[in-house]
Amino acid sequence: MAIMATEVDPAGIMPCAILKPADFREARVLEIGAGDGRLTFQYAAEPRSVVAIDTKEPDIRAASQRPGLELRRNV
Repeated sequence: MAIMATEVDPAGIMPCAILKPADFREARVLEIGAGDGRLTFQYAAEPRSVVAIDTKEPDIRAASQRPGLELRRNV
């Protein structure tokens, strides 16, 4: 029997791992395979803009409902 975590990345490690290797301030980011945007919106405040794409319509719909107003200008 597999046990799955109920909270994804509770320590916030994923956005740190993405932003650590390079300076993303003022960057224009293209994220391919963004899914529902769960990770996208964790790092989206750092770059100038983020274009996040995915092929799954339900995930795209979920992502479009996710961001707060302060991140909509970036994503």
